[in-house]
Amino acid sequence: MKPPVNRTVELHGQIDDEMANVVIAQMLFLQMQDSRAPITLDIDSQGGSVTASLAIVDTMDFLTPTVATRCRSMAAGTALLILASGRKGHRSALADSDFQMVRTVGGATTGSQPEARIFFERLQRRLASLFACASGRSEQEITSLMNDETVFTADGLLAFGMIDRVES
Repeated sequence: MKPPVNRTVELHGQIDDEMANVVIAQMLFLQMQDSRAPITLDIDSQGGSVTASLAIVDTMDFLTPTVATRCRSMAAGTALLILASGRKGHRSALADSDFQMVRTVGGATTGSQPEARIFFERLQRRLASLFACASGRSEQEITSLMNDETVFTADGLLAFGMIDRVES
């Protein structure tokens, strides 16, 4: 595990359980070091596991320090949710970054098909609710954008309310 430098945690690449555990451990470590100093989560990711990403978002909400999020190149799917879930006023992206909302897709599950469908519908609603909270938009609008797999520019994401600043 690479230790965080300058209170910056890197979330780069596919989000899976292992990456989420490293990111969470680093953020908790930084909180233990100084519970008042902000933490920056640097994002360049195409997204990945919904449950692993939600664990990161839940940890961000739990932490005492401000968690600023910054996109360096790409934030798609659940990585976009993590970017948007940073503390309002502290969410930024480089001007040439790429963004895409995507719908939840099912993976391997145990149980019956109806149970799996209910599980993934519940995840879809939770993602829409979190995106709506982060952007100030309605869950219905978010769900439609997720189903359409909408692509944003940094300026478009700023206008939509998911980030607060575009960096040159």
